[in-house]
Amino acid sequence: GVGRIPARLSRHAAGTMTFIRPGLWRLLRRALLLKCPHCGGGGIFESFFKLKAHCPTCGLRLERGEGDYFVGAYLFNLIAVELILFFCVCGFVYVTWPDPPWTVITYVTATLMLSGCMLCYPFSKTTWLAVDIAIRPLSPSFHSLSMRPLFSSLCSAGYSDPCCTSSTLRDD
Repeated sequence: GVGRIPARLSRHAAGTMTFIRPGLWRLLRRALLLKCPHCGGGGIFESFFKLKAHCPTCGLRLERGEGDYFVGAYLFNLIAVELILFFCVCGFVYVTWPDPPWTVITYVTATLMLSGCMLCYPFSKTTWLAVDIAIRPLSPSFHSLSMRPLFSSLCSAGYSDPCCTSSTLRDD
């Protein structure tokens, strides 16, 4: 219910914070909706191509500060667009067989490849962030400095994940 801390939050004996990660499917669903993979909060993009530095809801650091962090997102984007295009072209060739229009397929494929990479770019960044959260455990260093006092007070009270309080947890 509203106004209470969910039962899944556990006390941490050492008084340091550990963050409970949402399940992989929830992380991916939130990412594909272009929301923060960790808390489900919206408004994480400054523009279509630029993530904000931190999630406005939970303070998760979205730009990890590692120069090559989003290389995986670029690769993921390229592979996803290539696979989508491959299956579309195969389906088109199947439907138009025995005389597929190869010239049309060539030009349309090139156009769709370039536009697809641009249109899928925000999804690849949030999806890559979700995969990273699923693999690499979160720590207070992944949250904004302005949010750390809140995290410290919750930690002192014995709760382990400030992003899962009833006011910020999304059940999407």
